[in-house]
Amino acid sequence: MTNRPSFAVTGLVAILAATAPALAKPILMSPSAVAAPAAAAGSNVVRYGKYYEDRISNDCGSGYINCIVNFSKLPDTRHVHFTRIACAGTSSNPPISLALANNGTATSPPRHIPLQIAPATYAQQIFSDKYIYYTNINQEIDVIMQKGSVPYVNFYANGPNAFENLSITCTLTGEIV
Repeated sequence: MTNRPSFAVTGLVAILAATAPALAKPILMSPSAVAAPAAAAGSNVVRYGKYYEDRISNDCGSGYINCIVNFSKLPDTRHVHFTRIACAGTSSNPPISLALANNGTATSPPRHIPLQIAPATYAQQIFSDKYIYYTNINQEIDVIMQKGSVPYVNFYANGPNAFENLSITCTLTGEIV
């Protein structure tokens, strides 16, 4: 593994893994860090040589069964080989699935990659009958997405009623190829 400078959490994991493998463990965000993501979708791309990283956040609010967050459009001239995704999400019902996808381009169809999702940590009771569920993933992936496409994450929660407090923050890292 090469040591690549980065300003985000997943880059820190890569640096720790290169310098002290025994210390490199997945970094999980605390519930307080997940409970109040940015109110509007935002993207923060870091490029350094071939290294590519994008961080997004979206608070989808209430009344939805899923929360979609769009990463930045990939460069028009190069594909990106993604190797890791880390996400933290909250919902008022237990989460059931998380997927990385893209919109496709004129020459390539859309892609849909299901991600492993662990059971939610049921951490905070907000009313006598309502709870906030916290979910974290930090997963290695091996996906090449085509130039000019827009990757996104779709977070689904399960339950009989409209959802409240549905939000997600994700970081996607890889290499420009």
